[in-house]
Amino acid sequence: MRRQILTSSLWMLGGNGLQQVQQFLTFILLARYLSPADFGYVALAIGVQEILSAFGRWGIGDIILQRRRLSSRFLAHAFALAVGIGSTLVAGLVVAVLIYVALRGWTLTAKLLLLLAPTVLLQAIELVPETVLRQRLNYKWLAMRNNTAALVAGFVGLVLAINDQGVYALVAQRLVWIATLLAMVWIAAGVSIRLLPWRRYRVRLFRGILGIGTHLVSSALAGLLGSRLTDIMVGSIISPVALGQLKIARRIHDFVAELSITPLANVAQAVFPQLVRDGTELRKVYSRIQGVCALGVFPLFAGLGLTAPMWVPLVLGPHWNDAIVLVQLTCLSGIPAVVNWF
Repeated sequence: MRRQILTSSLWMLGGNGLQQVQQFLTFILLARYLSPADFGYVALAIGVQEILSAFGRWGIGDIILQRRRLSSRFLAHAFALAVGIGSTLVAGLVVAVLIYVALRGWTLTAKLLLLLAPTVLLQAIELVPETVLRQRLNYKWLAMRNNTAALVAGFVGLVLAINDQGVYALVAQRLVWIATLLAMVWIAAGVSIRLLPWRRYRVRLFRGILGIGTHLVSSALAGLLGSRLTDIMVGSIISPVALGQLKIARRIHDFVAELSITPLANVAQAVFPQLVRDGTELRKVYSRIQGVCALGVFPLFAGLGLTAPMWVPLVLGPHWNDAIVLVQLTCLSGIPAVVNWF
C-alpha cells in the first residue's frame, strides 16, 4: 500500500504539475490577448455549467471509490444513472435558456450557455470510467490523459485568440479539453463499462445508488456553490469585467493549489477507504500527507501574495493591475485549504 501511495503520488505530482504548467502558460498568453470582460462572460457561463455538473455527479464517483468490490453490473447501473442525470440537466438548461431568450433576447451570456451545455453531458459520460481508473490507482494513465488534453485544448484556444475570436476562443478551449479527457479515459477504462439489456437493469439498485448519493452530493455541491454563486452574482450584478479580474486571481490561486495540494488529495481519496479498518495506520497516513502538504503550500502562497505588485503587470499585462489586490486576498485561502482539501 505504501509503495502504491508513493508511486501514485509521484505520477500525480509529475503529471499534474506538467499539466498545470501547460495550462498556466496558455492562460498567461490568453490573458495578454483577451480582455477581463472576455474572461468574465465565459466564467459566468462556466459557473452555471459547473454547478450543474457537480449536481449531476450525485456522489456516484465517491460511491465507486468506497466500494471494495466492483461488479460489471454495478458499474453499468452507475453509468446509466450518471448519463440519465446529465441528460436531464442539459435538457433543463436548454429549456431555461430558451425561455430567457424569449424574454430578453439573444444576449452573449445566453449564447455561451448553449454552447457550453454539452459539457455537462460529456462530464457525466466520463465520470464512471475515470473513477474506475482512480479506484485502481492508475494515475500514470490519468497523468498522460490530463497533459494531452491540456496541450490540445491550449493550442486550439491560443490559435483562436490570436485570430481575434474573443470569448469563443475560451469556449472552444473548454469544449476541446473536456472532449479529449472523455476520449482518452474511455480508451483506458471503457471496456469496464458494459451496457446491459434494459430488462437486466434493476430499479432497486438505481434507488440504492441515488439514496447513498443523496448523502454525498451535498458536500461537493456546497463546496462548489460558494465560489460559483459568487461568480454569478459578481458577473450579473457588478460587471463581467469585475468577474474577469476575480477569475484571474482565482486561477493563479488554483494553479498553486493544483501543483501542491490536488495530487496528494486525489491519491488520498482513493487510499483512505482502503485503510478505514486500520484506524492507527489511517491516522498516520493522514497526518503525514497533510504535514507534507502544509510544508510546501504555506511558503508558496505567502511569496505569491507579497510579490504580486511586481509580477502581475509584467506577466499578465498592465490591463490586469486592478486584480493585484484580489490576488493577494485570495492567497490567504491557502491556509485553510490544507485542511479543507483532505
